[in-house]
Amino acid sequence: MKTANPPVKEQYILKSGDYLSQTRDVLARLDHGLIDRIAESIWQAYQRGRTVYLFGNGGSASLASHLACDLGKGTMADGQRRLRAVRDTMDADLRRPWKISELARQAGISRRSFNTHFRRAFGMSASQYLRIRRLESARDALVHQGVSVNDAAYLAGYNNPANFATAFRRRFGHAPSRYRSQQD
Repeated sequence: MKTANPPVKEQYILKSGDYLSQTRDVLARLDHGLIDRIAESIWQAYQRGRTVYLFGNGGSASLASHLACDLGKGTMADGQRRLRAVRDTMDADLRRPWKISELARQAGISRRSFNTHFRRAFGMSASQYLRIRRLESARDALVHQGVSVNDAAYLAGYNNPANFATAFRRRFGHAPSRYRSQQD
């Protein structure tokens, strides 16, 4: 006689319970003093106006993005810290399809104010900044990682390699394939 499998919901609950138990065990073994010292070091660097670089890949890129955003919250003292935090958040996840309204919300100001203040602080709109940073990132991938032009287009957020090539040519003066061959 065949025994019935438990409903999917029961299997899920059992697995989540195991996961939570394992997570509690891992968290209990962490050196919380070390984590506090690392967090304090990052905060002190930020308070001194130093550049704090946050890196990640996959899920950790999201974590880096959230940390950059959190550093910017409540730091509008000089009028530009929050904008720098938003810029750093964009830099931490260049492939994300950022919306100006979302960036303005992170800065804690209206969309119109965000556009005005971002342009004043960085000499260009947030959209221009993102386009340039994405193209620079794609150029670096072409030169240093040897990616194909199609892969570089994807990295820069372009679905169409021809549109990428046009934007790349406008920014750097020649086609991505030629730029890559010149750098080798």
